[in-house]
Amino acid sequence: MRGEYATAGLPGPANWFRPKKRRLPRLPLPLLPPRFPPLPGVPAAVPSIAGSSRRQFLEATAAGLATAALSGCRGDAARKLDPTQCVLPPGAGSLERFLDICTGCQMCVANCPTHVLQPSYLQLGLKGFMKPRMDFATKYCLYDCHRCAEVCPTGAIRRMPVTAERDTEGITKDTTRIAVARFYVCRCLVAREDMDCGACTEHCPTKALYTVPYIGRDGQEHRLPRLDPSLCIGCGACEHACPVTAERPEERERRNSCDLCEEKCEFGRRREMPPRALVVRAVNPQQKAVKKFEDKAVDPVGDADFPF
Repeated sequence: MRGEYATAGLPGPANWFRPKKRRLPRLPLPLLPPRFPPLPGVPAAVPSIAGSSRRQFLEATAAGLATAALSGCRGDAARKLDPTQCVLPPGAGSLERFLDICTGCQMCVANCPTHVLQPSYLQLGLKGFMKPRMDFATKYCLYDCHRCAEVCPTGAIRRMPVTAERDTEGITKDTTRIAVARFYVCRCLVAREDMDCGACTEHCPTKALYTVPYIGRDGQEHRLPRLDPSLCIGCGACEHACPVTAERPEERERRNSCDLCEEKCEFGRRREMPPRALVVRAVNPQQKAVKKFEDKAVDPVGDADFPF
């Protein structure tokens, strides 16, 4: 069969469906202009950036971003951060130390019982991306809890005793000042609307907030909160419990009606109103606060003290 096809000059059955190879014609290469040596007295041409490779461009960009990240939150850059948004967990020390050691593993955020620890975005700068910070709009830090230090794998949050006794010399969790609250009487419901409110004093675990007698505009006696900054540790319980917010329409109208009740108020200089009556501001580095020890009640000796 194959011989018959070959005798007739026809292709065999195996070559019927075989594609034919087509060769493309070779195009001539473009002629490059000849390179002449530079003339005497004429400066040589500056090499173009287009000659650099993509890898060199990406390496330079990555190096610039890394330099900006590593140089962030130091010196003047740390002072430009909003102190109400960069409160660190107790045991972090300084902001610079915490950002150098913390890896953003989210272990403390996941194990926080009140979920006051939240990952930051740009509140701590570029270097603090996804690293924990205190968000008092969510909750507050518990007075007798240091779970974040127990689960921290890198030691960015130092472990320390939770409770301080009278003879304790070192720093403890309940004496670590991570922030300091600031009281704005112009936003307090007692001074502004003659209402009886003591939510902040009831939630303060260190007794840094207490009340004093106050005669309102209605002529009646009320209890106005007072703050002792030396006892404040910045746990955020007072700010979280404060009922003053800017969510209601009447609060939005009063927000821009500052009467400069305090000349040192940073909100008064900007002609703005504080968001709450108590605002917690971070301290850097963290400090040791004074603990107020109260004498415990003594049980009566016998029935003669209470004859009834």
